Amino acid sequence: MALLVLQCVNLFYAVHQNSIGENVPSVDYVTPVIIFLSLILEMVFMLLNKKRGLQTSGHLFIFWFLLMVCGIPEFRTLIMQHSAVSAV
Repeated sequence: MALLVLQCVNLFYAVHQNSIGENVPSVDYVTPVIIFLSLILEMVFMLLNKKRGLQTSGHLFIFWFLLMVCGIPEFRTLIMQHSAVSAV
């Protein structure tokens, strides 16, 4: 649930930045929406599998692993931006 809220905050932050006149790339709008929808879909699958009595540990592992692997470039970029600002 916290990840859903975080994605909403990211989206609203991008909208706010655009409303004050800053140039916001379209990826800042699309990424939170895609992650939000994938988290909702994962929760639906998890609840359906739980209702049917199926084990979903493999499915969940693959989902979270891919989410982590796809988030590594963004995390690296944030670290590089922070260290560039700190060096100045």
